[in-house]
Amino acid sequence: MGYHIIPTLNEVFHAGNTITIADGENKTLTITNNDTTNNPKTLEIINTTTNSAFYLDQNGNTGSTPAFYIENTGNTGRGFEVYSNAATATSALARFYAANTDFNKNLLICSNFSTGAGSGISIRNDGTNSGISLEQNGSATNGGLYIHGTSDKGLVYIYSNRGGDATQPVMKIVEDGSTFIQPVLSITQDGTSPAIEVDMNGDLADTSKGAIYVEGTGTNTSLLSLYTNNGATATHPVFNMHIDNSAFDQMGQLITTDGASSALMCELTHAGAMAASGIILRDTNAAFDVSLLYLSHAGTGNFITGATASAPYLSNAGLWVDVT
Repeated sequence: MGYHIIPTLNEVFHAGNTITIADGENKTLTITNNDTTNNPKTLEIINTTTNSAFYLDQNGNTGSTPAFYIENTGNTGRGFEVYSNAATATSALARFYAANTDFNKNLLICSNFSTGAGSGISIRNDGTNSGISLEQNGSATNGGLYIHGTSDKGLVYIYSNRGGDATQPVMKIVEDGSTFIQPVLSITQDGTSPAIEVDMNGDLADTSKGAIYVEGTGTNTSLLSLYTNNGATATHPVFNMHIDNSAFDQMGQLITTDGASSALMCELTHAGAMAASGIILRDTNAAFDVSLLYLSHAGTGNFITGATASAPYLSNAGLWVDVT
């Protein structure tokens, strides 16, 4: 008939027995296990050789039908599991490998249409190494990790509930190449909401730092740069700081410099007529009863000095104005 029938369950295969189903016979190999009393394994392969215990060579083009398929509808447990208790493994527990450089499909697809609590992929790592390690060597257009979706719940969510014993930040990005010429993090926002929003609720243990802290001891360039090329259509300032609580009793902005240069410099380079003053101090509260500008000077120099000798200046002796 072209296929071999096993007469008893205890028959032993000798000399590499094969089962061949000839074309046109419309036969398959089916194993049905109805022993619900003992619940034995339906198929058990014990391999003591150094070759594969199970080898599937798929030569026919299955199209959308996989070469290896598990139908698990009648089971509420796992449909597929790989387990190992080896202490010194020499290879990964599972591997998907595409050797042809022209391969143009995904190596792994996980599709989850469930509305329950289950995740598409769930990884628990109790070891001391990374839960996910991604090594990107090719020139991927969308980077080594690409997340695309239309969900209204966000695409990335990172949560931690660690206490004072944490030794690393929740998320850390390190670019160690000294000749790297691209931004470490780039955010493009075409929507109407902020590109970055920080909700700081805790009091910092180090009061010299803030909700956003930039440390730049190892660089000679600016630590913060704001740039825009908007024209007359702009409706908001480039930098906006708003304190909305009337009981707030601290400074809105504090600049402390231990260096020998200026703490603050405003340079106006507009060539035409100005639409407003270079610096504006404005009070909109009629009950405001303190100085709008307070200058405290412990040195011997002038409070305010102009760029030329005849320019107005404010010295320790008082205000001098050149009216000539």
